[in-house]
Amino acid sequence: MSEPLATARHAAPPLEDAVRAARAEARRMGCPVVLRLGAASLDGSAAALFGLARRRGRAGFFWRDPADGRAVAALGALAGDAGVDPTTLPAFDPAGLPGPAMIFGRAFGDGPAPADSPWADWPRRSRRVPAAVFAESSKGAEHLLVVHLPVDADSDPAAIVAQARARWYGLRDGMLRDGMARQSAGAGQPAADAVDEESAASWKARVAAIVDACDQGVLNKVVPARAVRFDAPAGQRFDAAATIDALRRDHPAAHVFGFCDGGRAFVGATPELLARANGRRLETHALAGTAPRGVDAHDDARLGAALLAHDKDIREHRLVVDAITAALDPLAEAVVVAGSPRLRRLPGLQHLETAITARLRGGVGLLDVVDRLHPTPALGGQPRAAALAWLARTEPLDRGWYGAPVGWLDVNGAGVAAVAIRSALMTDACAWAFAGAGVVAGSDPAAEWAESALKLQTVGRALRLVPREAPR
Repeated sequence: MSEPLATARHAAPPLEDAVRAARAEARRMGCPVVLRLGAASLDGSAAALFGLARRRGRAGFFWRDPADGRAVAALGALAGDAGVDPTTLPAFDPAGLPGPAMIFGRAFGDGPAPADSPWADWPRRSRRVPAAVFAESSKGAEHLLVVHLPVDADSDPAAIVAQARARWYGLRDGMLRDGMARQSAGAGQPAADAVDEESAASWKARVAAIVDACDQGVLNKVVPARAVRFDAPAGQRFDAAATIDALRRDHPAAHVFGFCDGGRAFVGATPELLARANGRRLETHALAGTAPRGVDAHDDARLGAALLAHDKDIREHRLVVDAITAALDPLAEAVVVAGSPRLRRLPGLQHLETAITARLRGGVGLLDVVDRLHPTPALGGQPRAAALAWLARTEPLDRGWYGAPVGWLDVNGAGVAAVAIRSALMTDACAWAFAGAGVVAGSDPAAEWAESALKLQTVGRALRLVPREAPR
């Protein structure tokens, strides 16, 4: 690894000078800082670092942003969860390196997971400073492998530099081995048919009860969810990294994400942006109202035009627009809503989408916005408290992280959060895919069941099986 530990685009002082500067910053602040050091890596990929985390049983993270196609991944944790609060651990970044300085995710609800839930061993809320980050360029020309190292007022520069080099080379070599192992194992095979965790009759009855409550004016909208389970055949196991590869390939317009910790992984390809913040500028959107794609261009246009004119979907969509703008109002100096919904076309589905932008008030950050927006009526309902209480009473499903915010922040507080839909929780032996449907007055239970089945196909078709003895 050449000196300095950075690329020409991200110039940095020599390594020991960077450590001394970080040590001085720790003394000035009276607390440890996280020193970020990185170097160009022509080999490896974000998916490979995520695969390495899975193989080592470490916490891992993957994110592909549709805005530029660039993927990032993270491994391990310096702080967060049961350790130091990562929001109080400042980063020292002499080169201005890209990629996550903190990753986050949480459960849909606030209560604990039931003992028999597949989410029982999964954290209900997570905010972590990763130990290492891999940031791909959008064109694959210049990747960066970044290591994070805690530095305090008494750190030895030579020892920190040795630790940085050992970690960087160890991760690079590990990614190369993981990439070769995954290549030899192949792309994996699609999963077999799923089993409904709740019967169609039971789910449709729940939908019918919601429709009655909406017709009576008790509720405006509720979003019931359901899950299906896939079982790995004998001699095979589910592979999270191969599943992410499939999601990334098949859904270029989605935020593709992955979290792993121990023996489980949560992956998905979500079209729903919760919020993107850069400085005081915030972007979000309302995404609600769904129709299938057509068999040809003419049929597709017909279905899209029908969606834009469908009263039930327009009402459902308007509830989400109004709720988002109301939630943002106390946090923003100005909120701007696009004039009318447009079609957001995805593989297999099309949605109504309305773009929303805002200028945040001073001192308001992305995490403040996330806490304020979650859950939007697109995943919970409206009025929020009444809809969530209805779901708590009637939904026989622990949603876990399904439908909840996931995302990351950089060292400047800029970042992105998406809503974790079109997603699945995976172990070696089983995978659970989740989907929901927005129910308002006039909704048809059979149509809502069919809509949720279409949504389940996004991640269901991407699940990949590999031989059980294949390298992790």
